[in-house]
Amino acid sequence: MIPVSKVVKKYPNIAYFFPDDLLKSELKKCSEDIHPLAKQLTFKDNDDSSLVYLEYVERCLNELKNEIKGHETHFKGLVHKERYHGILAELEIGLMCKNMGFEFEFEPPVQNGFSDIKITNAETEIFIEVPIRKGLSFNEKEKIGDNCTIMEFETRPPQKFKGKIIKESSQLSKIRPSIFVLVIEPSSISEIESIKRGFGFSCLWGKYIQLGIDPSKIVKERVSGLLIYCNYITKNEENNCRYIKEDTFLCVNPMANFPLPTSVIQKFEIYGAEIIQPSIYQL
Repeated sequence: MIPVSKVVKKYPNIAYFFPDDLLKSELKKCSEDIHPLAKQLTFKDNDDSSLVYLEYVERCLNELKNEIKGHETHFKGLVHKERYHGILAELEIGLMCKNMGFEFEFEPPVQNGFSDIKITNAETEIFIEVPIRKGLSFNEKEKIGDNCTIMEFETRPPQKFKGKIIKESSQLSKIRPSIFVLVIEPSSISEIESIKRGFGFSCLWGKYIQLGIDPSKIVKERVSGLLIYCNYITKNEENNCRYIKEDTFLCVNPMANFPLPTSVIQKFEIYGAEIIQPSIYQL
């Protein structure tokens, strides 16, 4: 087990949100109830994956100190198990935007509420909504002997993602370009094509002409781009060290009322995102 004292001393920004007594209290809970960050402490003291994860969370908090100021109440929600992944996703996307060179702020006001992030490129303001999507559900299918179990996962059709996109898109700006960021777990990487189809690529735009789903009017007009984002721990084969790898796909909406500026798309491409920019398909 990784000692709480080691975490508090080595990761001061984590300790600000997760003080000594809070972590110790979480470690007394059963594995189903324990906070996701505290759960990292339950593995071996020298567990590479846990240490990489803690370093990553510490870096997000440290490099976004200035942007978090004024929004401490919101980000203190990290301590709540049910809100942790959603708020961490905002930090991850915020850090990505900062590393791209954008000026940005958390919780910018929009009509009747707040968006998650606003980035500024030259004089263009772009609003970003950052929902998360849980990974695939696995069900036990068959046991083979004492040590082997065959699992099957439940794949989700595009309709499942369409509903999520429509619901969250209502919080985006009506008068500025907007990006809908869907943060997915590694187990959902196989669902990326379903996500694109749920966004409407399958029947509207030339790159995906197979039968699919019409997006709603609000998505068609208000979402300038769909960013699919996933990160996971992997190993560098050259030095045998583990690190956080990011996979990003920016699906550009050519029918949006306020399209993404070319300079913004280029920044995402330079960062390493796969750009999907289909031409409009005329039926």
